[in-house]
Amino acid sequence: MARRSGVSWLAWTLVGVLVLATWLAATGPDGLGSSGLLEAEVEARGGSAEPCAAPLAWRIGEIDPRFGVSESEAEQAMVRAVGYWEEVAGRTLFRHDADEGLPVRFVFDDRQAVVQERNRRADELDAIDARLETRRADLDRAFERLNAEVGRHNEWIREWNDRGGAPPDVLREIEETQASMAARERELTEEAERLNREVRERNRFWEGLREEFPARTVESAYYGEQVRFRRGRVSEVSEREIRIYYFDDQEELVLLMAHELGHALGLGHTEATGAVMSEVHTGPVPALHPSDVALLRDICPQLVN
Repeated sequence: MARRSGVSWLAWTLVGVLVLATWLAATGPDGLGSSGLLEAEVEARGGSAEPCAAPLAWRIGEIDPRFGVSESEAEQAMVRAVGYWEEVAGRTLFRHDADEGLPVRFVFDDRQAVVQERNRRADELDAIDARLETRRADLDRAFERLNAEVGRHNEWIREWNDRGGAPPDVLREIEETQASMAARERELTEEAERLNREVRERNRFWEGLREEFPARTVESAYYGEQVRFRRGRVSEVSEREIRIYYFDDQEELVLLMAHELGHALGLGHTEATGAVMSEVHTGPVPALHPSDVALLRDICPQLVN
């Protein structure tokens, strides 16, 4: 997840959740089961009940306009997500089919609304921090200039003391200069106090955001399919789909898509930190983790060169 410069933002975690819609079908007259996975295997492994069904077709489905994502942008993200897997496999695992592919749908609900509000408030906090940093830098430079002037003034006084004392007109100039510097010091001190008050207000604003948007694990995307079983084994898989519920930016969208494509290939989750198929993501993942590759080799060895 993108991280904003100048702000230590709370880390929202991401999780792709697999949901299988299943039902039992009547057995055939011969009483024989299918050659698919056992129902218990499907539940234990996670991922599609028909693993390794490559090349698997995909298309961009409905996009709620409140996401602010065009179909072209969604397709570009999906192509990048496909690349995560095909670069390792060395072959075509997915293909774009605008008519028959599994749909990738962008479903807007309170999750994305919360993300957008959180990002708006984070932008506001960034702007506050930028203003405070500029004022702090200006104030530091003003104090440095005043200190340098005080140093020169004190050196001037020492020179006159070494000469036995300053004449009356120089003494008046010394006193006037000291009064001016003292007034400027009071002004700078008052400005520093105002700045510190605003910093405290900024910190209260930050604490309020932490309370309003606590760190939590939510379902950010989802791969689902309908599975028909016959005598305890998978006999048919249909109506595959990917749903996107929320994301911070394009990089996070690509990661979510790659995660759900892993489920579509039949992969479950890995406990490895920083993996595409990790159940929780707290930062960017630029490529497949070795544990992702191991999952793919274990489930679909025929798909990996």
